[in-house]
Amino acid sequence: MCFSLIFATKLLQKSEMRKNMVMDLIYRGFIYAANYSESHYNPRRSQIKTELRYLFVTTPNR
Repeated sequence: MCFSLIFATKLLQKSEMRKNMVMDLIYRGFIYAANYSESHYNPRRSQIKTELRYLFVTTPNR
C-alpha cells in the first residue's frame, strides 16, 4: 500500500512538472513573439503583453 501511494505521488509530481514546463515554453513563445513584433508596427502589442502577464500571474500552481 505504501509503495503504491509513493508511486502515485511521484507520478503526480512528474505530471505537474511537465505541465509547468509546457506552460513555461508557451509563455516564452508568446514573449518572443511579442518582442519580435516590437520591431514591426503592431497596435495590439501592448494589449497582448498585458493580457499574457495577467494570464500567467493568475494561473494557479505558478
